[in-house]
Amino acid sequence: MTKERHILQIRNGIYLLCFLSALTLIVGVSLNIHLANQSFERMKSLGVTASTEQALINELSALLDANELDRLIARGNEVLKEKPLSRTGHFYLGLAYYHSGDASKCRKHLEEARRIDPSWKPAIDPFLGNLKDAPSGAED
Repeated sequence: MTKERHILQIRNGIYLLCFLSALTLIVGVSLNIHLANQSFERMKSLGVTASTEQALINELSALLDANELDRLIARGNEVLKEKPLSRTGHFYLGLAYYHSGDASKCRKHLEEARRIDPSWKPAIDPFLGNLKDAPSGAED
């Protein structure tokens, strides 16, 4: 084998490795984009969209203001069945249980709302602070 032929084979091998590396990179990036889109769609399906959240807050707040706790609890449970990661659903369900005297369920939902969106901490912590003396009962 001549020196030139040997160099040509090495060069072709390097080209093949570069091609396979580029192909692997393209496949990896494509897979990453696909998985990120799936995760985003999953999160979107579990959360409440911004456009409907204010309407939901208005609806649940009106039920709370009217002291219609049974309706508020029913509606809050409906919201959570559709959107388990609804901070609004958990928050208002927690308030309904707070005003109905169920400290265990109140704590559960308010802590979940705070876990989902820590920026709601200032609105949630005063209610949890009032529950500090109430026993932490079993979850439902």
